[in-house]
Formats: sequence, structure tokens, C-alpha cells
Amino acid sequence: RHQREGAPQAMLPSLVRLVSLTFLAIAFCDPDAHQVALPLSASSSSADDGTAPPPLPVLTAERIRELRGVSDAMDALPDQMEQMREALDAALDVNRSLGVPDRLEALEALQELVEDVDNARDLMAAGGFAEVKGLLAAEEPRLQAGAAWVLGTAAQNDEALQSHLCSAEVDVMPGLARLFREAASAEVRAKALYAASALQRSHSLGRRQFELAGGVHALVDALAGEAAASKLRLKSLTLLADLLAAAAGEEEEAEEE
Repeated sequence: RHQREGAPQAMLPSLVRLVSLTFLAIAFCDPDAHQVALPLSASSSSADDGTAPPPLPVLTAERIRELRGVSDAMDALPDQMEQMREALDAALDVNRSLGVPDRLEALEALQELVEDVDNARDLMAAGGFAEVKGLLAAEEPRLQAGAAWVLGTAAQNDEALQSHLCSAEVDVMPGLARLFREAASAEVRAKALYAASALQRSHSLGRRQFELAGGVHALVDALAGEAAASKLRLKSLTLLADLLAAAAGEEEEAEEE
């Protein structure tokens, strides 16, 4: 599985499980036997150069039982899709029982999980991002910011996810552009800009949707209205420069054709 830099350590248990299962698969043994030699060499005869082959490694019965214990422990852990589903249900508060802090914690957990490309694609296949989109319209600004953060993280440098989030089925760009233009919270505006930027990085459909949603005008307004050294102003300037460069590149390609 492909993992982005900074992805959660949730991938490690599955790796440990894979290694332990591999050892078990190659150990043709009765766990009550004294020891088991792994068939790492096809023959016990001397090598061509006349030297004796190295001794075969062994797995004792005790070690085999330990490995099986690790495998059983891994089986007891919820898989990544289960964790994402649980986090999303908590963020949406499907049981109407959670407060905002718990829902924010769930969104943060979901954001960490979708840092892994394969996790993000699994959630895409399950239709989860359409549910995340709904939180962009939440009354609580912190939930809006958390939802935008999840969407932006998932879209980073992955064309399939960018296309999915820009599709008619999900269509998150209008909501992100609206938050960037209208939100009173600086955090919400910053996270919305982060997600909108991720959706259009090296992705022409995302750029067109941002422009259609009034994103360019919102960038110009941010440059005029924000303090000179504010992070939001600097990020707005960076994205505007990227859009201009992309437009110039498209014009050059059209002229060459």
C-alpha cells in the first residue's frame, strides 16, 4: 500500500501481521515439535566450490507459538476501513449523542487515516467523501474547518481523488469556495483554501471549477483585505500565481497545436 509522508502508524500492525503469517506459512511444522528447519536451501549437499553450506535457520515451537499469538492479536484489530467508518460516523454524530469536541477528534482521526493514499481511495469507493462534504455546511465553524482539512488531505497529489471530489457526484469545490469567500473564521477560510488548492494542483478540472465558483475573485479580495504578512494572504498570493502560470501554460499548448 502506498503511504504519504506523515501517514499514521496504523499501517504497522498489518505489516507485522504479514511478516508473522509469512513465517508461519513457510514453517512446515507441528507446533509441538522441538524445532523446525526452514527450507531456505534446496539441497544440503556441498556447494559447487566445495565449501559446506551454512546451517539452516530454525524456528522453535515456542517461537512459532509467539508468532501465532502476534497473528491472532492482529486479527483482533479493526481494519482501516472500519476505523474510517467509525470516525466518519462519529464526526457526523449519526447517533445524536456526541459533542463538538468528540466530533472534532473523530475528524482529526479520519484526516490522519486518509493521509494514506489507499485508505483515501477505499473511502472514495465507499462514498464517504460525499458525507464529509455535508460537514462543510455545518453550523459549527470548527467542523467546517475539519471537513475541509480531510478533503484537502485526501486530494493531495492524487488525480483519481481530485477527479472524484470534483465530480458531479461529490462536487466539493463550490462549498470550499463559499467558505473561503464568506466564512468569518480565519481557520475555516485557511482550511478551505488549503483544500481548494489541493484539488486543483496539476488538475485542470479543479482549476476550472475554482474559477467558476468565484475563487479567483475571492483570492483578489483576500489580497486586498488581509494584513500584509498574514498567512492567508501569502497562501492566496501563491495560489493566484500558480493559476496564472497554469493558464499561461495552457495558452502555449493551444498555440503549439
